Amino acid sequence: MHRALASGSLLAFAVACHPANPPELPVPAEAQMRAHVAELASDDYAGRFTFDDGGARTIEYLAEYYRAHAIAPLATDYAMPFVVTGTQTRRCDALSFAVSELATPTQVAASDYTPLAFSGDGEVEGELVFVGYAAQSHPDARYKRSYDALAEVDLDGKVAIVLTGQPQDPWLRHARLDRVAAGFAAQAQLLAAQGDAQGMLRAQIRARTKLVELVEVGLPASLPPEIRAKMLTVELPTARALKVHEVLAPARPLLDAVGPDLRSDEHTEYRKAERLQARGAAGVIFVKGPSSFVDEVEREADTLPDIRIEPRRPPLQIPVVQLRSAPAINLFAQLGVDLGHEQAELDAWHGPRSAPLPGRASVHASVAPLMHRSDNVLAMIPGTDLADEVVVLGAHWDHVGTTDNGLCMPLLGDDGVLDTICNGADDNASGTAMVLAVAQAIADSGIEPRRTIVFAHFSGEELGLLGSQALVRDWPARLGEIHSMINLDMVGRLSDLGLIITGVGTSSSWPDLVAQAGDRHSSMCLTASDSSDSFSFSQAGVPSLSFYTLAHADYHMPSDEYDTINFAGMTSIARTVLSVTMTLASGIELAPAIPDHGGYGESCAALNHHQEGFMHTDGREPIPLMPTGLRTDVR
Repeated sequence: MHRALASGSLLAFAVACHPANPPELPVPAEAQMRAHVAELASDDYAGRFTFDDGGARTIEYLAEYYRAHAIAPLATDYAMPFVVTGTQTRRCDALSFAVSELATPTQVAASDYTPLAFSGDGEVEGELVFVGYAAQSHPDARYKRSYDALAEVDLDGKVAIVLTGQPQDPWLRHARLDRVAAGFAAQAQLLAAQGDAQGMLRAQIRARTKLVELVEVGLPASLPPEIRAKMLTVELPTARALKVHEVLAPARPLLDAVGPDLRSDEHTEYRKAERLQARGAAGVIFVKGPSSFVDEVEREADTLPDIRIEPRRPPLQIPVVQLRSAPAINLFAQLGVDLGHEQAELDAWHGPRSAPLPGRASVHASVAPLMHRSDNVLAMIPGTDLADEVVVLGAHWDHVGTTDNGLCMPLLGDDGVLDTICNGADDNASGTAMVLAVAQAIADSGIEPRRTIVFAHFSGEELGLLGSQALVRDWPARLGEIHSMINLDMVGRLSDLGLIITGVGTSSSWPDLVAQAGDRHSSMCLTASDSSDSFSFSQAGVPSLSFYTLAHADYHMPSDEYDTINFAGMTSIARTVLSVTMTLASGIELAPAIPDHGGYGESCAALNHHQEGFMHTDGREPIPLMPTGLRTDVR
């Protein structure tokens, strides 16, 4: 995720006016949040996958909780259904390769490939052409060289074989960097508790060395010794966290100068297949190379997309499939090509390497729509004189389920038992529990908000913001307009790095409003762009914020468990969320969005950077550090 924040002083964000002293609010109960997370992150819910029994059980739990506490539903029921159109194979598909003109075609095992959700129907046969990532630089790029992997290659009637993603894929790079930082933070906390200062220093040196190695992968040559030395310099031997941007800062000019200007939204599988179809390709085969995975665990799993649960897109006219990495690497080897070497050359920006391959492929695909139902869970506290203006406080209830769903990676425990359930304590039982606790605190207070407050629990966030998009699209007109939205996603790991709040670009009032909440003990990172379910609302013009507490090594892993949650930190965040929610519901008006705040920006996990009371959130201009009343003490 890339994030950017428009620069400027705090005064530029000032709210025009504030409501008079609001009534004292109760503190959302830590015990309640503990109970909710313990329940929802238990194995009984099987990882809360959107379309499984665990998901249905979650919906029942949420609805029953609101019913028991007399918090009203939006309609006659708390569950609001929506339909998702996925894809299913219609007849027997087939994929085979011949490594020479005279060779007998070899059939690929059905478990080693899948048609993609946007595949056209049909059967084609043709010569293979490798087109690398099918990367193409943005036509409006400035100061960087142009790049077009399809410019010098004949695709007419051929079957294109394509790497997923793009050279030095930003998402993969940030995920790898963030995992190193998260792994160090977890280790440093344990060493600090043991009083092992030397161990903390050694762990930091190892983490910095790994970050340097990951950075050098994306460069055509090794880092100059002076830059490498700066990146490895330890300023605080007992640091419990590493801010990735601080470590990368000396190498930033080199990183910015590497490669052409590629746009991630132009390098989805769908957009690349569209371009290949337009250039005359008869079929497309996507593959992952050795460097297409975040880590070895993901590489070993080598999962294929589950087209049953992927939102359906307008189908193309040609068959499009994805082949697992291992058989793809083997196929290239039979054709006399080292796929790992080719990918490394592409990632080092040594230019396009598109070329015909000495083999042929036969691709047969046939797909059809597949309908799924899921439910958002919605409750409300009605407003008074501004009841037709709605403040939404939301969190997604779903997670990635078990290893059977292809989204959860298995983990071998210390006891030698393979854990196959991703319980999602932080992602997002924590956000779900916090919405429930804030809702109960407001209901118990007896305060009547001027604006209606809707408590929204979204389905299908992990599959592409499905529930929040459905709610925005099908918003009940009788409820009036949505005034603002607060989203909670992964709020259970508050640490010394503070709280991350995205979406401040959707209203210039946000920074000042958030700064009013709570005492002033800790820090937060603000970014203009938004993410998670709040993005569905901001795209519809609704001022939206999203709260979270950084990614970690347990993300989408079975190790995201109850005992990793910082409940004291959750209580502090919940107090801030309650204050912001009630301020919005009191009738305060929000100023317009910050102009040109952009789309997805780089993650705070990668860019969070403090310096003498200022915080750099985009690698360029500082903004004043925003103090909050957030406790960061970890049990």
